[in-house]
Amino acid sequence: MVDARIRRTDAILRATILALAGSAPVSHISVSELTRAAGINRATFYSHYISPQDLLGAVLRDDLDDLRAADLRRRAEVGGTDAESNRATIQEVVDHIRRYEAIYRLALVDNTDKTTHHALAAHFDQSVHYIFAQLPDGSMPDVDHQIMAGYLSNGLVGAIESWLARPDLSEEQLIATIEEATPQWMR
Repeated sequence: MVDARIRRTDAILRATILALAGSAPVSHISVSELTRAAGINRATFYSHYISPQDLLGAVLRDDLDDLRAADLRRRAEVGGTDAESNRATIQEVVDHIRRYEAIYRLALVDNTDKTTHHALAAHFDQSVHYIFAQLPDGSMPDVDHQIMAGYLSNGLVGAIESWLARPDLSEEQLIATIEEATPQWMR
């Protein structure tokens, strides 16, 4: 069982990085700034994380992992993939992006740091592999699964980046575009 002080410190660090990364790209946030804002010392920070990027990546991954768990439960209930499950999953990802929109808007255009890009792409890559594993035998083209997962995963991140760069596009336009771009054999 994790000590209550450790959980409390971690919660403070997580709240602090979310507040700071919503105002400046995480690559511009120093450990000193983060620890000062969190009211902890550097040694305590380093006992939990190696950098502000590591901390932000952990926060985003944890939220995305919760989404994946919900998606896997939903897919288990329907016995695989279907259009309704796919749409619900995409909507949950959009909701995640909206929850952390200020962070994503700053981070996804920050060429000096790819923490958020990598967190999203890694999440999507793992999720796509889970979906591949649930597909009926012979339904997937005879291609390298790792390359296909990388293509789909980074394409999803690219779609999100493009959507965030275009405030005139609605969530529905993003969702419809992702659905249309999803290979037929995955639907």
